[in-house]
Amino acid sequence: MGYFNSCPSREHSHSFKYSSSIMKKKLGPQNLQPLWVADMDFLCPPAVIEAVKERAAHGIFGYSTMADDGELLEHVSTWQKLRLDWQVDTPWISYSPGVVNSIYYLVQALCEPGDGVIVQNPVYGPFRSVIKDAKCNWINNQMLKIQGPRGPYYQMDLEDLEKKAADPKNKILLLCSPSNPGGRVWTMEELTAVRDICHRHEVFVISDEIHGDLIFPGERHIPWGLMDSTENWAVLISPSKTFNVPGLGTSFCIIKNKKLRDQFNLIKYHNHGAMENPFGLVAAKAAYAKASPWLNELKEYLKGNYELIDRSIPDNIKLYRQEGSYLAWMDVSSMGSVKKIKEYFYEQRSLGVQLGEDFGPGGEGHVRLNFALPSRVLKEILKRIN
Repeated sequence: MGYFNSCPSREHSHSFKYSSSIMKKKLGPQNLQPLWVADMDFLCPPAVIEAVKERAAHGIFGYSTMADDGELLEHVSTWQKLRLDWQVDTPWISYSPGVVNSIYYLVQALCEPGDGVIVQNPVYGPFRSVIKDAKCNWINNQMLKIQGPRGPYYQMDLEDLEKKAADPKNKILLLCSPSNPGGRVWTMEELTAVRDICHRHEVFVISDEIHGDLIFPGERHIPWGLMDSTENWAVLISPSKTFNVPGLGTSFCIIKNKKLRDQFNLIKYHNHGAMENPFGLVAAKAAYAKASPWLNELKEYLKGNYELIDRSIPDNIKLYRQEGSYLAWMDVSSMGSVKKIKEYFYEQRSLGVQLGEDFGPGGEGHVRLNFALPSRVLKEILKRIN
């Protein structure tokens, strides 16, 4: 656990999260403790660092491809089998520069302009923007806020989903699994109900599972492809969140249907999708092959940080019940208007949380706080919140 108790300064490292000019543009003030962007203030796994160092020592960083590297895809497939009990055949896996890119390519492949894509708000903001960029409409299947004994949490509104899926113009369900920002890890019962609705109405499922490896001990993430025997889906994964390498531009789109997979790769080419990053390729291979013990320790540490928040926040802030990820979702509606929420966090406490409005309908009166940082730093942040 000591590996996660410190982090070198990220200032002057081209960090997006720590950029004063970016914070000023996105949040308003610029001298804030950055708690908004979803990357971690932890060193990458040692195996990843060593792999990148070894690649850098080669000294040539030309155009790169994974076309001849079957070993990398084998590692991706083996990871899914060993950790999630899901058999993924390597031909199903395609490279993509990012999960959002993959969503964009898939929406273009599956929809005509004006078609609908169902999203379950509040949810990661680019879901809506990328649908608009593809000249389609995002259709809101608003999640239900439930007040539980351990705090609020989200459930899917299955009755409303059935209605939205029944409209033939709505071609896709864009599922966030686990949910961001809600922190829910969907159960087999919930996913089965969604699967049955989508089967009845021939709705294609794009399952963004970028946080699927970051599940608290005792919980289980179920990949969509594990419980859907059809070919009417795509699963998006990446080492980026799991191993803290989002700057290396490497993700994978898993598509069982060969015709769609070929179409995906063609659209990626026509949209000038970035070529593979040489450091991203070696980082992904090292992570999936060697970093499983590191990840196990990380998940324990993240759960401890979440429990620290749960014990420490004041009564006027309601922490959502969480089962995975490192992004705390908090109801701060008791503070009043957005202006008052900004004053509380930005001006009075210099804490750069992300405002809930960024996550669409239902996000109002909420903030998201990234707690993937050393616990000693988190303790100081929680003192400021109080």
